[in-house]
Amino acid sequence: MNINDITDEELCMLEQLTYLNENVTEIAGIQDDFFRINNNNITHNISKILESFTTEALDKLRLHTEPIDGFEISGLEWANIIEYLKDTKNRISQLVLTDSERCIRYAA
Repeated sequence: MNINDITDEELCMLEQLTYLNENVTEIAGIQDDFFRINNNNITHNISKILESFTTEALDKLRLHTEPIDGFEISGLEWANIIEYLKDTKNRISQLVLTDSERCIRYAA
């Protein structure tokens, strides 16, 4: 995939990863995985990075209908975003994290 071919919708969904924080993982019941999700993922694709969000974790998020941590995104919305990003039929799930020092960069 050429990075220039990413649709506006895909880019918006990808951007949401920058807001993923420990409050989201705590509600999902996977707070112990927060460090793993946000670190040491160079060369992993999005689907792999988000694999801690199992069906059970996503179900817990869906039950949280209020905004999380002052953001406008509820647990239900987070579950939908994460599910979209993890879907291996979705080409964006295969983007690979190549750099996160100065900014997050993904490559096909």
